[in-house]
Amino acid sequence: MNNYRANIKVKFPKSFNYWKNFDEARTLQYEMIQEIRWALKDKGIIYIWWFYEPHIEITWLDNGGFLGKKEAFEIVEQIARGYSHFESIKFMSPEDGNFGDWFCENEREREFGALRHHYCAELAELFEIYDNDIIEGKGRIEQYKRTLHTLANPLALNYTDEAKACFSRGLICLLFRFFSFKRAVFIYTKIFRQKY
Repeated sequence: MNNYRANIKVKFPKSFNYWKNFDEARTLQYEMIQEIRWALKDKGIIYIWWFYEPHIEITWLDNGGFLGKKEAFEIVEQIARGYSHFESIKFMSPEDGNFGDWFCENEREREFGALRHHYCAELAELFEIYDNDIIEGKGRIEQYKRTLHTLANPLALNYTDEAKACFSRGLICLLFRFFSFKRAVFIYTKIFRQKY
């Protein structure tokens, strides 16, 4: 899978706390992410997604060779350096591993996972477009919860399946919040006997 990633570190205020100021991270990084997305899309890259880790982790698939690796990296770096809060950037290529979706177990499932990331990012963009209206309405969390059901039902996951999935995901999220990654996964798999 021709997957490429840029990890872009930005400068946060000294008082920044990832857990308490996550929305601040999102706000600070969003404009840069959008500019990068549109520049890559303009060059023919279709599948793009991002995470706030709290650095920007933006990943894309080269789905047809429209844009060379070097040119894509140059575009991303030029945009990132144009922001006053830019600190550093690191690029990764297929030779660094498969980060299109490390969670999957075979090539077709990895392809699915990468495309799932892309379409979820598109849905997140829809949330961004309507953000003020959502905040004045039910709020992000309630709309997110409703979205879980909107996906579960067409996949023929009944309410029990949906509850198990939500509980299991909620459990690992809490463990990640309070423990290191390795310790969280150990507790999750060995003590709570969940699959990861």
